[in-house]
Amino acid sequence: MILNKITLIPALALAGALAGCGPTPIPKGDDALKIARDAKLPIYVSDLKTKIPLMGGNIDISIDYVNTSGKTIRSVRFYLIAKDSQGNSVPDMRTSRFTAKLDDVEQVEPDGKGSGHWEAVWENRHIVCSLIKQTDVEYTDGTLINGYNGLRRSDCR
Repeated sequence: MILNKITLIPALALAGALAGCGPTPIPKGDDALKIARDAKLPIYVSDLKTKIPLMGGNIDISIDYVNTSGKTIRSVRFYLIAKDSQGNSVPDMRTSRFTAKLDDVEQVEPDGKGSGHWEAVWENRHIVCSLIKQTDVEYTDGTLINGYNGLRRSDCR
């Protein structure tokens, strides 16, 4: 099942609010979680951390999220873009790729919390933050939501 345009309208409105676009303040904590549930979003990303190394150039990523869909999640794939201090996309020095695919394969019940930690996602000393470009969500009943971009979460300032 892929979300149609009618379903995505509330999700896109929330995405703008959470990404800091426009004059809408970014909701936090329980307020953001309630908005995500009301908009019937598949997940709500509660935290994204890009760990910048003191030495070397390996960048670690941590993501915490809540299953707001009402269905049990089998897996989530996050597509992230690395950014430099100017907000420009930055490639990985080893692969020259701008986008990383991070899979979290833990089963997450409705209203349950999921989290993932990935080491050495990118190697580039210019990376200071990251942006979730889109997600794919697979449920235990076989339903798939591919290319979901209703929630763009970033730890860029």
